[in-house]
Amino acid sequence: MRLSLVEQNCDKSRAMASCAALDMRYRKLDETRAQRIVRPLRLEFWGLAWTLTAWRELRTDFRVERIENLKATDRGFHDERGKSYKDYLSRLDAAETPC
Repeated sequence: MRLSLVEQNCDKSRAMASCAALDMRYRKLDETRAQRIVRPLRLEFWGLAWTLTAWRELRTDFRVERIENLKATDRGFHDERGKSYKDYLSRLDAAETPC
């Protein structure tokens, strides 16, 4: 992994604490590159790749993406009901619960 990505993830951690949106560059499943402004929720390292769980305002939904680059923006946000990491986990639990 490139050191610059680790440094940017440190910047992202500060952004999460200050409620700043992130400019995220990532790869889609078909390997094409994309860019989005997101509300960061959780960053995870999987040995070979970083993923970011985030709220995407344009899709009004949660997404988990394999990131390539993160940059804090000047755009802020406030905590809102239904858009937290806890809400994301609750949705996953509900989807796994049999009828």
